[in-house]
Amino acid sequence: MWQAMLNLKIKHLVALVLWTIFLLVLFVVGLIFIFSPERDTITVQHTQPLLIPGEQPNNIFWFIQITDLHLNHLKPHRTDQFVKFCFETLKTINPSLVLVTGDLTDSKVSPLSRSHQYFAEWKSYQDTIKGAGVFKKNFWLDLRGNHDCFSVPYYNHENNLYKQFSVAGSTRDKNMPHYNHFHKTSFGTYQFVSFDSCPRISLGRPFNFFGLIESPGLDILEHHLQEGRKKGVNQTIAIGHYPLVTIQQTAKTSATSLSLLDLFQEYGVLAYLSGHLHQLFGETLQSRKDATTLELELGDFMEHQKYRVMAYDHDLMSFVDTTLNQWPVILITNPKDGRYLSEKEPLSRQILSTHIRALVFSDEPIQTVHVTIADGAHSLFSAQMTPSPVSSSSSVGDTKSYSNEEISNFYVAAWDPHAFSDGKEYSMRVKAIDSDGKENEVVRPFILVGSQVSSGQVTTWRPLSLPRFSRALLNTDFAYCLRLGVLLVLVGLVITSLGFCLISSRQNRREPLSLSINHIFLHDTDSVLQRVDWKIKLLVCYAAMLLIGPWFMGPLLDDTIPVPAPVPNMISSTAGSWVFFFFWGQAFMGLPSEVMDGHWIIWQLSLDSFYLAFFRIGFVFVPWVVYCCLMESWFSRRVQASRKRDVPSAWLVRLTFVIRIIFPIWIAVSDVPLLVSMRLCYGIVALVLSPAIGWMSLLICISIVRYEGQCCLSCFSGSGDKIITDPNLRGGPSIYQ
Repeated sequence: MWQAMLNLKIKHLVALVLWTIFLLVLFVVGLIFIFSPERDTITVQHTQPLLIPGEQPNNIFWFIQITDLHLNHLKPHRTDQFVKFCFETLKTINPSLVLVTGDLTDSKVSPLSRSHQYFAEWKSYQDTIKGAGVFKKNFWLDLRGNHDCFSVPYYNHENNLYKQFSVAGSTRDKNMPHYNHFHKTSFGTYQFVSFDSCPRISLGRPFNFFGLIESPGLDILEHHLQEGRKKGVNQTIAIGHYPLVTIQQTAKTSATSLSLLDLFQEYGVLAYLSGHLHQLFGETLQSRKDATTLELELGDFMEHQKYRVMAYDHDLMSFVDTTLNQWPVILITNPKDGRYLSEKEPLSRQILSTHIRALVFSDEPIQTVHVTIADGAHSLFSAQMTPSPVSSSSSVGDTKSYSNEEISNFYVAAWDPHAFSDGKEYSMRVKAIDSDGKENEVVRPFILVGSQVSSGQVTTWRPLSLPRFSRALLNTDFAYCLRLGVLLVLVGLVITSLGFCLISSRQNRREPLSLSINHIFLHDTDSVLQRVDWKIKLLVCYAAMLLIGPWFMGPLLDDTIPVPAPVPNMISSTAGSWVFFFFWGQAFMGLPSEVMDGHWIIWQLSLDSFYLAFFRIGFVFVPWVVYCCLMESWFSRRVQASRKRDVPSAWLVRLTFVIRIIFPIWIAVSDVPLLVSMRLCYGIVALVLSPAIGWMSLLICISIVRYEGQCCLSCFSGSGDKIITDPNLRGGPSIYQ
């Protein structure tokens, strides 16, 4: 009974069961956090005065968001696109503000090149916005992205070209990347809070994908939000580069112990705008964090030429994402999109409104704008929208003066909102055609609740659902899931490997392993187990090294970065700055005293280690486990079956060897991009001193290929009755028959 359970099939079954258990645990944990329920309803209390959106273009202003420019001195077409945006698009839309949410420059030449802040890229960025006349502190709000801080050890380092060439970096507080902007209009003040979540000590590629915000940064953010509360701002928008799901958020404020999301909820931040992911999943990611705050990621300008037009209309925020050279641009401001409702907005103003309101922009004069409202397939309303009439007392809502031509971008159509205030979903379709024949159409769902609105009345609204995948991803506690998932998989692999070896240890005392063309796997069923064991032991050692570390160690600064002399106690050579990259974080030595805070070593938590761990697991561990636990077992059973039927098995043997050669080669090739990137970014010293993330996996693969290659050559060139015993595996002499 027990002997039967220790055969080849049971051994592989146990290994696969252990592996499956850990994958199921990881899957269940992921489901708990990914499919967190979205809040179904929001509660709105109506207050006086209730401003009524009508046909006059009052209480409205609009602005633009753009992100991930990635200007590259070797790719001039990106600069050409940016020039077209600054000189033509901005002139046509004429926004009150432009928000640039990071990655202003590319800071690299190719995907495998050294990451470095290039003077030419930053100079091109500055020259473009200066030439377009938009290099203005209160108009152009730019901030850093991860590419803008590649190889910038700390913010005041001379290599931080953002401070010299960006608008915010050169005109605001030069010692702090966070800033606060108040946009004042005739009908109120609107706050835009910029917070920089780039790591305090920013490494080069590939260790800079995730953001990090620490307690000092949260304290500054809280101070800015408190300023907005004291000023009584109408609405607040926070801008950053990293989506919240890619920011390490373990820190809290010093005084109030509030997290980042707690601050947003406490101070009523209406929306958080970001970029960074470049439409990684084929769509822009949007979610509702709570009843107040929306998270709105924007696609990149580098490849997809995306930008966003946003507007505040009677304190109701609306937006539309569009593409460069796509005209006309249509933004419906009343009623607002039913998917992006917030308790912070005066939603009841839509019910009191007398007109549908929309902004329509084009590089040619607009000919017609038509609006329809439908309930499914049934059309309920249709009207021609006309330019808003301008009275002498009307104000578009900004301190600057608007000409009649600019006012003509505002279109209205009279309607009765009470006909749609039953809480059901309706769709509004607006189609515009310009004099050049270009046309565009947008469709927006909306809902209205309540037919009578009075001061102090409370109504309950049910926002329309956002895309499930987008909502699931952005509402996931990604940092927790990533850390727990990697830890479970690594520990699971170690336990699986140890169990694999333990079960077969009692069978490894028999005759020497023999390999033959016609008798492979047939000479002794334990030969498969013996062949697998030494590879599994390597797997255990490699997984243990990833858990204990360090993965990477080397000079923090590359040799081309100048060292600022004015900084006191600054190191005299870049060789004095070192980073040690562990599974649980990063340790730094040799930085200036202003960064070290009197410590000889400082720690910085980072999700990049877990991010890279997934690559290690995906391209090293999983193929290895599949190879050891499935392939040899499957081919062994096939060969044994062929033996019982007296069918020649030489083709199966050869195929087995080919696969056993391909797998380690594939694993080794998957390491090449990371090794090349490390060599270019950190030098040969870092490559030599980084076994876990560098050359150890290559050595393991080479050893496997060397051994398997000898067997493969013997298999394809030897005779059918030749048996070769591997002396390195069992310690015995070679046997030839």
